[in-house]
Amino acid sequence: MFASVRFSAADARTYTYTCGFPVAPGDRVTVETKDGTKDVIAAAADLPEPQFACKPILGMAESAAPAAALRGRFRSTPPTAP
Repeated sequence: MFASVRFSAADARTYTYTCGFPVAPGDRVTVETKDGTKDVIAAAADLPEPQFACKPILGMAESAAPAAALRGRFRSTPPTAP
């Protein structure tokens, strides 16, 4: 699987990485860069394979792991009062 990432929420440019585990847009993940390991934001997932070599996403960012584990466990709308 391939996913694109942004280095900050304000960035318009994305970078494509390989990913061996599920990610969703908005997830915080860790990648290796020329400047060392960085926590970045997943912009898109399940992308087609590009025609260039890609580095791997190393894992979920440590600060994001609890949120990612809870994904899908909450209702998207609050319950209504009786």
